[in-house]
Amino acid sequence: MSFSITDNAVLKAKEIRDKLDMPEDWVLCVGLQGGGCSGFKYSIDFMDPPDDESRYRSIEKGGLRILCDKKSYIFLVGTEIDYEETIMSSGFTFNTPMATSKCGCGESVGF
Repeated sequence: MSFSITDNAVLKAKEIRDKLDMPEDWVLCVGLQGGGCSGFKYSIDFMDPPDDESRYRSIEKGGLRILCDKKSYIFLVGTEIDYEETIMSSGFTFNTPMATSKCGCGESVGF
């Protein structure tokens, strides 16, 4: 089992990468960082493809490569990354089945 990303999230990530004038070979890197009100917070950003990918798990969809560091991957197995837009907010969302708690804003998670 791995993590996944929706078609909508792929399209939005590529749109953002283009708006920021980042090279097309840059990868989307997702993971967890310590912090937030539930213990961990999600991280998502573009980065230059690493020379050594042995520290990452990767998937590819729609011409976008997504990397997740192996420490975060342990917690993000089965996670679906999506992009949602509502009247109040917009952004990437993480549906993480292994999470035991999360804060109201959805940016912080506990395991």
